[in-house]
Formats: sequence, structure tokens, C-alpha cells
Amino acid sequence: MKRTFLFFFSTLSLFSCSNQVAENKDSYFTREDFQSQELLSNPEKVVFEDTYNDPVCYWLIQDSLVLVQNQPQSDYMIEIFSLNTQKRILALATRGNGPGEFRSCKCIVPSSQSPVFYIKDAQQSKMYTVNIPQTLQTGELAIEKQFQYSEDIHPQTDICILNDTEYAGYHFWHLDDSTYNNGVPAIQKYEISDEPMEIKSQMSFMDKYSYFVADVNGGNLFRVADNRIWLAELHKDQISIYDDSLHLIKIITGPDNYPLRYERHKSNIPMPFITFQNETSFRSYSSWTLTKDAVYLIYEHYDGKEFDPEHLQPVEVFRFDKEGNPQIAYQADRPLYSLSIDSRGEYLYTVSRPSYADAVEFIRYKLK
Repeated sequence: MKRTFLFFFSTLSLFSCSNQVAENKDSYFTREDFQSQELLSNPEKVVFEDTYNDPVCYWLIQDSLVLVQNQPQSDYMIEIFSLNTQKRILALATRGNGPGEFRSCKCIVPSSQSPVFYIKDAQQSKMYTVNIPQTLQTGELAIEKQFQYSEDIHPQTDICILNDTEYAGYHFWHLDDSTYNNGVPAIQKYEISDEPMEIKSQMSFMDKYSYFVADVNGGNLFRVADNRIWLAELHKDQISIYDDSLHLIKIITGPDNYPLRYERHKSNIPMPFITFQNETSFRSYSSWTLTKDAVYLIYEHYDGKEFDPEHLQPVEVFRFDKEGNPQIAYQADRPLYSLSIDSRGEYLYTVSRPSYADAVEFIRYKLK
């Protein structure tokens, strides 16, 4: 429980909402519903010259470059390498509190072909859109747009930019449970504003909501196509598909359709903490990437198992079409984090490590 309490006090606040929900159409799938099932094994390790810092994650960008996200304490939080020469091209995003500096940095890379990537600075509640070709040309981060996002949004989830004036985010206090429901939807739409957000009192949220649920909620929120947004849950094996007005179009559940069971604990704040029963772990969809005609998701498959950070388990990678129909189920030979697919669909690039104590490795699998 100590980890949970620290998470609460390190997170500044959050929340309000309402969104319209259309009558949904539920569908279910199992592994047998995939058109094919394939193995991911014996990957090639991709090695670069030493980075300035200890990398956290890698992504393929522009088909011949690699974006590297470094540790939060790094002087340069982002680096770009050539995939062909293994040489560093740029070091970007300096750490600090001054203009143009970052207190934290999480990169969001929609696909290997995207002309932009996003930076989420959770310490400042800021979101940035970065133009990749212009960054390569100028040697500096080419920020097209930046804004301060709502404190309602869960700090461990991504933000989905809808258009020039709106974005959507996952609500910190949401939990889809009849007993521990705080009465807020999973996602909400917000207006992009140049005005700084008002910092609210943490205690005000304890008066407004009944349960602290941030350890058992969360999801991957991303745009798949025009007027289609996916929410792939972090703990439940469920994908919800919305339109840009946040009307619910479809819910896809699978491949295991396991129930989530919660329990409450007393804490040293005036609010009970909600955890999974008996200190079990439920982990489902953890990372995603897009190609021209498909969505790829990493599926961790912890459905009540004990999560051991020193001995991480191999994962599955699921390919869906953009309507949510299952196509290919890949069984990986190790734990994986982050996904990139090159434009020809020839290689799957990813990051792996056997335990949280180990350094990450950038690897690629040859796809059939």
C-alpha cells in the first residue's frame, strides 16, 4: 500500500465530467477468432553508439530513424539516431524549469510513418506536438502546438488530440464498478486553451469523490481513423471505440473475458484506497501502434496472477483491422514494451527487458 499512497501525493489533482454514450454493441473474441497465430522469436538486437543517458524506450520513426526517450533525470530527454549508421543525429528536450525545458517527458508515437510525435510533460500538465521533418531540418524541437491539459486526466495515460481546439483524456477518478464508482465517465472532452489551468486543492477532491481508484484504472487512448477513437484498457481485456463526439460505438472484449474484483483499504488520508482483491494483478493492453490498415496492441495477460517485476512474462501482440476485427495473434518469446512497424510491414520493432532492474534493449522481429 505504501506505493499507492506515494502515487496519490505525487499526483496533483483532478476532475469533472459528462459525456454522451450511445447504445453500444458488445462483441467478444477469443484467440481462435484470429485469422492466424504466429510466433515472435529470435529477434535481432539493434545497437547504437552510447547515448547520453539510460534509455527508457525506442520507436522507429520515418522508417530510417529511431526516437529514444531517456530517463527523467537525463540532461537530454530525447535523442534521434540513424537506423542505418547507428549514429546519433540529435539530442533534444533539455531538463529544467526554464523556457523550452521539460520537467518530465513521455513520448507518444502514433506510427513509424507519422510526421509528428507528442510529448507529455506530466510534471507541468503540458502536451506538445512536435513536427519531425522540421525538427530534423533545424536541429531543434519544432513544436507546432502546446497547451496545458486538465488536471482531471490520469497522469499515467495518454492524451488524444481531437482537432485544433479539443482533446480527450482518461478521467483519474473513473472506475466501471457498481460498488466503487465515483460517478464519472472513462473519457472526457476538453477545450485546448492558452490560458494556464487553475491549480485545485487536493482536499477538494476528497470531498467530491468517494474512492481513490488510480491503481486499478487507466487505458490507452488514441485516434485510429477519422472520427474513431480507441480506448484499450490497462487492466481489463476490453477495447471501447468512440466517435469524436465521444459517443460509444462498440465494445470489444477478449481474448480472456476475465472479471475484475476489487477491495477497499483504509489509508492515512480520509478516503479508502481501492485495489484488486488479495493483492493480485490484472494487466491487459499496455502499448499500441498504427499502420495504414491495422492496429497493433501488446497484451500482457495478467488475469489475477501475481506480478513479479523481477521476472517479467512473455506477452502477446494482437493485430486488429481498424474496425476492431481480430486478424493475427503473435506469441512473443519475451516481455515487450512499445511497438513500431515499418512501412512495408516487414519488421516489428520493440523494447524488451527481463526485469525492471535490467536495462532495456531495442530489438526487431522479422514478420512473415
